[in-house]
Amino acid sequence: MPPADPRPARTARILYLGLLAGPLLFAGVALALLSPQIPLDQPILLYTPFALAAVLFAGGLIIRTRIPQRSTAQSEEEWWRVNLPRALMVWSLFEGPALFGVAMYLTLGTVVPLLVTGVGLVMLLLNSPNRLIEG
Repeated sequence: MPPADPRPARTARILYLGLLAGPLLFAGVALALLSPQIPLDQPILLYTPFALAAVLFAGGLIIRTRIPQRSTAQSEEEWWRVNLPRALMVWSLFEGPALFGVAMYLTLGTVVPLLVTGVGLVMLLLNSPNRLIEG
């Protein structure tokens, strides 16, 4: 007998936690394994994560405004069935720059790009599944 289809709300929470765990684990490993080094003097590379984050975070916030509030007549499962693709897009647009910030930290040897990672994680936390449902 095949397993029952997963509930959309549960699927959303699993996807969200996976997207949140990626930058956290990558940053933790990078901070633990990277020995102090001389930062590279590449200002264009140093500010690339900020430019990328500005565009992607703005896109994520615009898509976030397009996610409707759950009506009282609509069940949580029904709401997630309709809005999970949009929510996944929003979370992905916040996670991407966060991962890129860690990658640039590893490349450049300076902690400045980790600011983008921190902001990306905050944006993910502010758009958790429970907050999306509440509107």
